[in-house]
Amino acid sequence: MEHLNELTDNIIAALEEGVESGNWTKPWQIIGGDCPVNAQTGNNYKGMNILVLLFKAQAKGYSTPYWAGIRQWNRLGAKVKPEEKHTKIVFLDRKTDVSLDSDGEKVAHSWWVRKTLRVWNADQIEGWSPPTPEEMVLSDDVYIDTCDKFVEATKIRIFWGGMSACFFPTKNEIHMPPREHFLTTTDGTAAYHVYSVLFHELGHATGHEDRLDRKFGKFGDNAYAIEELVAELTSAFLCGQLGIADKTTPRADHLKYLKSWLKLVKEDRTIIMKCAGEAQKAVDYLNEEVKKTTRQQAA
Repeated sequence: MEHLNELTDNIIAALEEGVESGNWTKPWQIIGGDCPVNAQTGNNYKGMNILVLLFKAQAKGYSTPYWAGIRQWNRLGAKVKPEEKHTKIVFLDRKTDVSLDSDGEKVAHSWWVRKTLRVWNADQIEGWSPPTPEEMVLSDDVYIDTCDKFVEATKIRIFWGGMSACFFPTKNEIHMPPREHFLTTTDGTAAYHVYSVLFHELGHATGHEDRLDRKFGKFGDNAYAIEELVAELTSAFLCGQLGIADKTTPRADHLKYLKSWLKLVKEDRTIIMKCAGEAQKAVDYLNEEVKKTTRQQAA
């Protein structure tokens, strides 16, 4: 798939630059605040499609996060500008077939088929303008309150203290450095740094055997590198969902597995799609846990 190959080439280039310079910038760090959204439905795109649309928007210099298919644009009274090229995204279509078993009973068999959909950015459209965002200053207090409520509702145990951020599978708990150890830098405020790292560890926590049961692996092997990439994307997707620009500098341990990621992506060009899919499962799991907690509190 051409658009996925292009995306993979861009990520490989970003990883190679990080390996050579020793200063890695996340190729998906612009997700927060600019998460791609469907112009007709208002729903955010998910998983791999977030990366596909973000990279295309960045490459083309689009000024808006709004996308839609041609029929959706037409329903909005808009049309694609002449000679504007589409961007392909991926979606799963559920197919069902009914057959008879040995007893003559009807049995339904379902499976998923991966398909592509063509979409255009609002900058490529005539006859439609993006909605005017409500003007408000998003202070650290707003982010802290929103994120703390979300994290608390997941009911995953978190201990603040020590010198490093990590998830302990054997204890099924997250350890984070004290909040005051996170500093405001030229890339973002201390609050940005706290929650980007915390969401990374929440991503790991979803892989516990009592949750989504992923293989964590050991440092240096493929499973370890894949799990770290899943956690990174989980953090990016959560930052996008909660409107936090993920403008954090690399954690010190990032460069330790950066080469492993580069090796993985070069050997298997579908690995980004697979990791994005696992990250979306992690985000969906956390959102469902938050909904459960909210319903229990309201009862």
